[in-house]
Amino acid sequence: MTELTNKIIELIKKNKSINEISLETNLTNKQIYNILTILKNKGINYNRKYYYSGDIVYTKTSILEKKEKTNEINLITTPKEDTLTFLAISDSHIGSVDENLTALKRTYEYAAKKGIKVIIHCGDIIDGLSFGGEKIHKKYIDQIDYFLKNYPYDKNIINFCVLGNHDIDSLTKASINFMDVLNSYRHDFAVTGYGEGAVKIKNDKIMLKHYLLQDSYEKLNIESIETVGKRLKLDGHHHFYSIREKESSVVISVPTISNMVHNYVGICLPSILKITLKFSKYGYILEAIIEQHIIGEEMIKINEITLDLSEEKPKLFKKPENEEEKSKTLTLK
Repeated sequence: MTELTNKIIELIKKNKSINEISLETNLTNKQIYNILTILKNKGINYNRKYYYSGDIVYTKTSILEKKEKTNEINLITTPKEDTLTFLAISDSHIGSVDENLTALKRTYEYAAKKGIKVIIHCGDIIDGLSFGGEKIHKKYIDQIDYFLKNYPYDKNIINFCVLGNHDIDSLTKASINFMDVLNSYRHDFAVTGYGEGAVKIKNDKIMLKHYLLQDSYEKLNIESIETVGKRLKLDGHHHFYSIREKESSVVISVPTISNMVHNYVGICLPSILKITLKFSKYGYILEAIIEQHIIGEEMIKINEITLDLSEEKPKLFKKPENEEEKSKTLTLK
């Protein structure tokens, strides 16, 4: 191995974050991702810890470690962080002529300006080839390369995501696993899986959902996640914003950030949701403040609602496994 690769390994052993490693090696985060992918192919693999501060820390893997469910990913917070804010987007359909890279770019610029370090994408990141509409590329691999080159990136922002029916298209039709692509080349994407997943925050979860064809569920053996009490569920696929109660969940349909906007909802521009969660002292979500912003020349808030999510939540203290006393706070310009 090269001297530079050995230095990266030593910095990981010292619990340095990706931004700290970048600062000490004079490499971009993406260059470090590529080196870690080469190491992975040589059998040297690392787990990732995602912090609400927007940073990533790599940890050594071991067969003795407890294996977590692949469709649940921790967002690490400190005990003092009882109010968390993130953006929710969906259905970017990269590779379609109806994509809107300008809207995506403005979303990331807005997040950076407001100090928001977490964006949740609710699926159909790319467009696939098996569905209607004109495509920019006619091959799956070209569409994925196009995504890697053009999707916005900010080294201080983490993207949690679930993958949808368009994302799985390359896997079922051409054996190209888009989830593996993200895991290798976009470490800033924390992928919960295809169709369904969850972001674990303190003692609660945000459920993520995106429609898949039934045969996709059967092929991948996707299982539903068990829930307790009233949960917040973010749902992609529908392309418009709505809120409804379903069983024990409050389901929020996250609007599309592409130009595939349904006119019948009265909004002809892509939009995003800004969501602020307030937690009880027991680590459970008490309420969610949801703002919808349309993306034109500027971000414009068009409505706001507060949801009470305290119903049936436990009132016994249990120390969250995904809290740390000190979170990574390094922010690079």
